[in-house]
Parts: sequence; structure tokens; C-alpha cells
Amino acid sequence: MEKPQNQLLSWIVLIVGGLFLIPTLPFTLLLISMPIWKPDETSFLSLLFTALPVAMCAATIWAMRQAYKAIRLSASTTVQASAVLPKSPEQVIENDLPSARKKPVWPWAVIVPGVLLLFALGPGAMMLPIMPVYLAAMSTDSGTVPDYVPALIVVIGYTLILAYAVFLVKAIQVLRAK
Repeated sequence: MEKPQNQLLSWIVLIVGGLFLIPTLPFTLLLISMPIWKPDETSFLSLLFTALPVAMCAATIWAMRQAYKAIRLSASTTVQASAVLPKSPEQVIENDLPSARKKPVWPWAVIVPGVLLLFALGPGAMMLPIMPVYLAAMSTDSGTVPDYVPALIVVIGYTLILAYAVFLVKAIQVLRAK
């Protein structure tokens, strides 16, 4: 009998997928129906940009279904395993030791928010690299801003982007190493 999949990952997929679908699915349905209620504004580009959220929603629903099946399989396997005769003390000690190669949780705390940000921004994610410069330029529109504020915005913005990139690379290295 196969070992049941990790339930924690399945629960994370279900929760994050649900949180992603709640705001995204209604707008995706509106985009799908746009050729019906606004045929004059439908173009090849709008259909192309409709395909992206439809594909993301479909992939999320598929992943949530797979996670739900894994949780159900794990629950039924647990019930079947508890019905089996108890193990000898040697088997209990041998099989129940935590593995020495458990993966840490902190890399997922770095990766998941970045992925959610990219999903939430959609095509606007292309603006992330120039966001500090754009915000600094917008801060100069007010005549009362001190001269150091735009430079401070650029320095802090690119420092945050660089720090996240370093943490992301380290998180991927930790996950791949174990």
C-alpha cells in the first residue's frame, strides 16, 4: 500500500486556492461573458487577456480537486491502518521516527506570498521592476516634497526587491537541497 501524501501541503493548496478563487472567479466569469454583453469592445487582445485568468482558475480548481482527493485518500488509509493489528514495539520505533530530511517551513513563507502577489497583479507584474522609480516620480508632483524623498523611495524600493530576491533564491536552494 502506498504512503499517503502529505496532508499539510494538501490543506495549504485548498486554503490558498480558495482564497485565490474567491476574488478571481467572479471577474473571470465576467470576462468570459464579455463578448456577449460588450461585443463592440471585444478584440483579440481582450480574448488573450481572458485566457490567462481562465487558465489560472482552471489550474487552481484542478489542484484543489487533487488536494481534496489526497486528503480523502489519507483519511481512508488512516482508518484502514488503525483497524490493523497493533505493531510490535520494534516496528513502532522503527517506523514512527521522524525522518532526518524534513523540509523546513520558512521557504514556503517566502515563496507563497510572492506567488500570490504575482497572481493578484496579473499583467501588472511587469511593472514591479520599475515601481520604485515610478513612485519616486509621482512623489515629485507635489511641490512641498523635500528633495531627498524620491531618492529615499528608490533606495528603499530596490532594497526590498533585492532582499526578496535573495530570500527567494535561498528558499529555493533549501528546498532543492533536501
